[in-house]
Amino acid sequence: MDVAWPVSIISPVGYFSSTCGYCRPKDGRPRSSCPKSSRSFGMWLHQLSPLDYQALCDQGWRRSGNYVYKPDLERTCCKQISIRLDARRFAMSKGQGRRVRAVIQALSERGDDEVHRMVWGKGKGKGKYAQPIDLEAVFKVLGGEQVEQRPEAALQNAAAMNRYHDQRRQQAEKRRRLAREAKTTSLSPPHIPPVAGPSILAGRDLTSHLYTQLLPASSTGEKYALFRRYQMAIHRESEDEVSDRKGFERFLCKSSLRTTPVQGKTRGGSVMKDANGDPVAYGAYHMEWRLRSSGSSSGQTNGDAHGPAPVDELVAVGVLDILPSALSSVYLFYSPSHANLQLGHLSALREIVLARQLHASGLLTQPRYYMGFYIEDCAKMRYKAGFRPSEVLDVDAGGEGKARTEWREVSEVVERIREGQAYGWRVASPSAEDRRINEKEQAAEQPKAGCEELETSSSDDSGDDSDEDEDDFLPCPSPPGILDPASITPAQMARTAVLEASAQEEGVKPLMIAGLGDTERRQVIECVAALGLELAQRVVFFT
Repeated sequence: MDVAWPVSIISPVGYFSSTCGYCRPKDGRPRSSCPKSSRSFGMWLHQLSPLDYQALCDQGWRRSGNYVYKPDLERTCCKQISIRLDARRFAMSKGQGRRVRAVIQALSERGDDEVHRMVWGKGKGKGKYAQPIDLEAVFKVLGGEQVEQRPEAALQNAAAMNRYHDQRRQQAEKRRRLAREAKTTSLSPPHIPPVAGPSILAGRDLTSHLYTQLLPASSTGEKYALFRRYQMAIHRESEDEVSDRKGFERFLCKSSLRTTPVQGKTRGGSVMKDANGDPVAYGAYHMEWRLRSSGSSSGQTNGDAHGPAPVDELVAVGVLDILPSALSSVYLFYSPSHANLQLGHLSALREIVLARQLHASGLLTQPRYYMGFYIEDCAKMRYKAGFRPSEVLDVDAGGEGKARTEWREVSEVVERIREGQAYGWRVASPSAEDRRINEKEQAAEQPKAGCEELETSSSDDSGDDSDEDEDDFLPCPSPPGILDPASITPAQMARTAVLEASAQEEGVKPLMIAGLGDTERRQVIECVAALGLELAQRVVFFT
């Protein structure tokens, strides 16, 4: 498999304070009246390689349109911690299984027990006889396909198969015995439920079908109308607050993440195709969810000579980035009038299946599913930890040396997160007395010399933070996971490439000979500190 990765071109934005979208007051106050308590470091993307964005995701960055940012886990209000899942190891919880059954029940108008048997294959699936839900089969059923599940597929080994046949023999003998006894009495023999045989998950049994289509990200009037309804109903934005069509396109459709095709065969030896029939590439995609009210068993939108064309309503759109070793979920917007379809949770389950499929095809080197940020204080973001076994990203406290990262299972660190510790979990949790002493010592500390060396005449030393969105420069000490800019040597900076806006005809040149002013030079140095040396020396800075 050969991939020609494009060069990433980015512009520094710097340290930034803004209104937090997670702890916004619910009393109807406009966004402009809320405090700017969300703090992060950001960069603007002119062109981004999927390979480089994979490296950014692995360090705790997230993309919002053409802007990438890394939250300051020390100073921001809501601690936004990167969370991911190994799709191979995912184990569905009982609650998630109930949501799947609720969707099938909503589409089939059947009773809960019958739907349970459709999904699980037999009985209630309790105890040692419990069977895991086959997610891929479930989504085929939702889309109108018929999937046969035989006992040989459900029972995992010879011993289980023997138990199955033993149960059938025992029940047959019990029926014969009760029938003989019934001849001597006036009572009818009690009903004995049969042992489940081959079960059929039949999409044709559903009165409506819910199917997905993977397509390159694009803007349509249908998508924008759905986005507006979602923002106003779910996020309680007024009509004036909802992004206009151009803003919607910048945010969720037009991306600087460059589509990068694969040349030759993948590791899996197969080519996965999108809904247009084109090979899936690395880049930005939309997972469209459509609901059809017809009983047709196909996912096509054209009708036949015997009936009207089915109505395929767009009910949700998942915005996704396909990267070299992960499927990254960017955003989801859905129809508020279809809350019974559990589209928020269902989309995550479908994307887990997609990550498995992309890995099986060889496009992903690892079957990882990046879910964005986990925020303990926000119920709408906290649910992500329920997809187990998920991992959260731990970062070093920043400063001098090399910033290190480590992924930890949520179950290992959730208590420390609830205590307010959003990073640095490799260090033992301090006692309350130790925390009090540390806070007192930190309050008495003076700024590091390294930070002072980077001060320029444009720095604001007035202490007036009334306009916090003009911070621009990194605070001291550096945010967790970001190097101390003063620790980066001239020799290291000499390998940093810059394209000057005022001298583009001169081409890319090393930072050390670029004619940048103090402010622009400092911005580039801080970007290098935020990216890390390896990634920073792979990209081009446009200033």
